[in-house]
Amino acid sequence: MIRLLVLLVACISPGCDYPRDASETSRRVQRGVIRAGVVGNPPWVILSANTPSGIEPQLLQTLAESLNANIEWTIGSETMVIKRLEQRQLDVVVGGLEKDTPWSDRIGMSQWYLLAIDPETNKKSKHVWAAMPGESRWLLEIDRFLQSRRSEASDLLLEAQAWPPAEVFR
Repeated sequence: MIRLLVLLVACISPGCDYPRDASETSRRVQRGVIRAGVVGNPPWVILSANTPSGIEPQLLQTLAESLNANIEWTIGSETMVIKRLEQRQLDVVVGGLEKDTPWSDRIGMSQWYLLAIDPETNKKSKHVWAAMPGESRWLLEIDRFLQSRRSEASDLLLEAQAWPPAEVFR
């Protein structure tokens, strides 16, 4: 009986370190640098001469502060930053990405954190962030952060006056 118990503990113990990051991203960004790809897409990301602004850079800055990390911004097209994410040159991509993005089968996608309806087209959009594939712990950290900031994200969207209040759901 004791041998069986020892064997069971030995089999279960390695599982206590899950989820794992293939490239140790969550460990590396703590007190380090978050390499962020951004795509201009107001009000989600507004590109300026210095630092990107908008809803998602503001949220990402809050995440970085909670990790005592700095952000290294890479501005580019959606295709370019997604390719850099796939090549593990970036840790996260923001820019108004939607859950049904065609990239979703190639990269890690957060759970959606904000549902909005465009009053002109009546299109519903569930907004997400992208992370490197295989970085499960990092993606879980992003998910937990975004889910805890849903109300803040909604308020930021309303402040940007992108859609009328009646069209935004928390």
